[in-house]
Amino acid sequence: MSSSQLKLYVDSKFISPYVLSAFVALHEKQLTIDIASVNLAAKDGRSSDFTATLVTQRVPAIRHGEFCLCESSAITEYIDEAFAGAPLYPKTPQQRALAR
Repeated sequence: MSSSQLKLYVDSKFISPYVLSAFVALHEKQLTIDIASVNLAAKDGRSSDFTATLVTQRVPAIRHGEFCLCESSAITEYIDEAFAGAPLYPKTPQQRALAR
C-alpha cells in the first residue's frame, strides 16, 4: 500500500504520549507524512475538516487517502500491517499481547 496522502493529526502542544507512539510507528516504517496540528483547547477539534475526518474528535488520528482511523494502538497496528519495513510488533500472539 502506498504512503501517499498520509496525514497524522496531533495535539497543538505535541505532548500526547499517544500521538508520540503513532509518530514513532510512522517514523520506524520510514513513511512520509503530513502533520496537522489540532488545538483541542481552542476547540479546533470541532472544525468541519476534522470532524468530517473523525467523529470522535480525538488525537492521534491518521488519514490514509480516504481511510481514517483514531486510537493510537489501532493506528500502530494498521501501520504495521499496511506498510512494508521493519515489523513493529512481534510475530507470535503471546509476544504481540505482551507488546500491546
